[in-house]
Amino acid sequence: MAELAAITPERHAKKVWKHVTDYAFVAEDSVIPLVGAELSTAALAMPIGFIKLDAGYQLVAITSLQPGTNLYVAPDGKWLGRYIPAALRAYPFQLAQQEGAGEFILCINEGSGLVVESTENGNAFFDDQDQPTQAIKDILNFLSEVKVNLAVTQRAVNALDDAGLITPWELKLQQ
Repeated sequence: MAELAAITPERHAKKVWKHVTDYAFVAEDSVIPLVGAELSTAALAMPIGFIKLDAGYQLVAITSLQPGTNLYVAPDGKWLGRYIPAALRAYPFQLAQQEGAGEFILCINEGSGLVVESTENGNAFFDDQDQPTQAIKDILNFLSEVKVNLAVTQRAVNALDDAGLITPWELKLQQ
């Protein structure tokens, strides 16, 4: 369950975070959002498509044709594909928009099990002067780039849809 918390010195100075080694958190996701910048690499490693949402279509990597299944995640949580989509690479970090403001803040899913007390091995959130570490700055930059690319990608997908170039394809699977 997502327990997003803004990363602050008050909350995270005495904690560390660990890199993802287990992708069980997406084991039931049959599609994963993509951005245009990763399309050429992702398309070499997994099927790509569009899914219909309330607001239009979204570019996605298809991990299974069966809902609730991700064929790229092994039973032990290991990622089986050659490419890991950007939406998963920054986990457990996420950008969230502040209420009443146009800016985004870096948050972390504290329910991920990847945020632990600093007595364990891990990556610090802040240095001795309560400034974000380089690793945190790098994650913020990565997520900011993904956010910008997501907007560009969505405009391109909307243009394809407006031009009538996306045609729904109903799949009929035989078990």
